[in-house]
Amino acid sequence: MSYKSNYYINSSSFLTATRVYIDEAMTILAPDGFYSSDIFVRQQVSGILLPFEYCDDCIASCGTSVDVQTDERGEFILDFDTSETGVVVVKFNPYQVPVGIKIEYNGSIYNTALSGRYGELSAGYELPLFLGSESSSCGIDPSPYTLDVYRFSNDDFVYANDYYLLTIQPESLSLTEHTPGTCAIIIPKSSATPESVRVIVYTICDNSEFDLEIDCTPIVDFSGSEVQVSSDDACTAETPNTYYKISMTVDDDMDINIDDFVFSDSLATTLLVEGFYGYSFYGGASGWFEVNEYGMVVDKGVCMTEINNGLLYNWFATTDERGLFAEGWRLSTREENIALGMAIGGPYNEIEEGQIYEFLMAGGEMKSTNIDDWNDPNTGASNSVGFNGKGSGIRESDGNFTNIKNYLICYYQGNDNVFMLTYYSSTYTANGSGFGAGNFGFSLRPVKESTTLQNGESGVYIGNDGKVYPTICIGDLEILACNLAETKYKTGEDIPEIINNTLWSNLASGALCAYDNDWENI
Repeated sequence: MSYKSNYYINSSSFLTATRVYIDEAMTILAPDGFYSSDIFVRQQVSGILLPFEYCDDCIASCGTSVDVQTDERGEFILDFDTSETGVVVVKFNPYQVPVGIKIEYNGSIYNTALSGRYGELSAGYELPLFLGSESSSCGIDPSPYTLDVYRFSNDDFVYANDYYLLTIQPESLSLTEHTPGTCAIIIPKSSATPESVRVIVYTICDNSEFDLEIDCTPIVDFSGSEVQVSSDDACTAETPNTYYKISMTVDDDMDINIDDFVFSDSLATTLLVEGFYGYSFYGGASGWFEVNEYGMVVDKGVCMTEINNGLLYNWFATTDERGLFAEGWRLSTREENIALGMAIGGPYNEIEEGQIYEFLMAGGEMKSTNIDDWNDPNTGASNSVGFNGKGSGIRESDGNFTNIKNYLICYYQGNDNVFMLTYYSSTYTANGSGFGAGNFGFSLRPVKESTTLQNGESGVYIGNDGKVYPTICIGDLEILACNLAETKYKTGEDIPEIINNTLWSNLASGALCAYDNDWENI
């Protein structure tokens, strides 16, 4: 066990002192034993200090991150221990000026780095790997360089009162046109022992800088598809394969991120080939990603769930305390619907003050032009605002289904919690509002309480059951760009599906259904 205390030495430096005392007057010798300062340890025997050794405990830990800026020619040594198995990753960024690195583990030298900009960069057998920009190479030549030695201790590098002679071979240089960015050096570790890993960095130029980060648990597995030629294909592809990612800039165990490297094996030896892939994380995100020729993720996106007409809901589902909509989303208000219509433009009529209104042209701007979505004549349809209104039909209060391809009717929040509806028709350019009963089955288009989107911009809504929907901002209102097809409350409980007409008509609790009770219609 070690203890911290104040001692006194008979020299200005611990390295040159000959004795340790316990008093300032230096009349009482400290007990025989081991004493340390920074990374140095010396044993006092019979009142005499023996030559120094390096502190065995002055090592870095997993997760250590360090940034060094120096004009010194130096050898920087960082030791760390880990009992983790699989792979260990050292993330290394040399910036512009060339900096060398090699890693020693279990008798082997690791000097190959993965760059998302230039692919695999490597040095000759057991040589340090110099990375950086060709234009900032400071005239590197093979001449021996005398480097001061620094060892890592207490979150920094400390001069170790030693030097190292480095001769740089041409096979060490793997310089690139521009900086290679943050690179990954991967150390396979098939067993918990040995634990000790040594990282050595070499600086020989003025204005040298490097970042170093130790990641002992870098590998995260997820399900993925075979390579595809487009994001659309990736979204429809099955995901039977297990892939493994190493995060370079964003540590997120539940999603793919830009700059991740992706591998087909758990030891990170085989990068994915260039192309598009569908993916999903258990309990996490899903979507598509694209890797470049070097196996790095350069683009990603969500896969929208294919929704046709969506589901129909009674009013009680929208007010259930378990929550029908995702956090931050709700039914629109009358005022918001009017503002939406105003943003689209055209004549506006207030039919019943404070209750019923009508926009004479806006409905056409919000209707899909697809011939399969509405019956003829689909008057005035242009879908110019990207609302994608479809004639999804309704379920009457007696449980019967009517008006598929003729009407789209959606609940919205009226004054004093009165259930209101907004409608769109195949034979009108108008859209407007009206009253409804709580046991009608209507479509739903929730809105976001607050949005950062601008008019015309699109976004994403993720439902409680994992479906992914497009959204569109019309004016200042972000709204679903297709009908809701949610099957679960926020608690994870299923929303009851009611098929029987009598049961439907007598309900006073939340329920859903597909039009004609046929899920092919959703």
